[in-house]
Amino acid sequence: PAAAAHVTDGYAESGGGRFHYATLGNPQDPPVLMIHGFPDYWYSWRALMGDLSRDHFTIAIDQRGYNLSDHPAGEQNYQLKYLVGDVAAVLLIAIRTYRLIFHPDQMHDPKIKTVE
Repeated sequence: PAAAAHVTDGYAESGGGRFHYATLGNPQDPPVLMIHGFPDYWYSWRALMGDLSRDHFTIAIDQRGYNLSDHPAGEQNYQLKYLVGDVAAVLLIAIRTYRLIFHPDQMHDPKIKTVE
């Protein structure tokens, strides 16, 4: 689709890895973050990115272990704290204003903080 041809690719560093994301739309518009499931990657969102990018800034990530993102070895590298950290790292680079909310009892890593 035409939308996929116009995306901007980027990379974020998190938990010792490098993680790919694609954006489409005006960064001044409200952001929409798209996270794929198994066995997809960011490209599965391309049609919706095209539609939503008319009035939203769309961000689709390649999760840890998929497509252009790093594939760290070992099950321990796929814990929730790392997956959340990857998403936060992408958001810090891709957009300037957002709210990240999580329940602190679920996150026991002192390096993960709320960001606004």
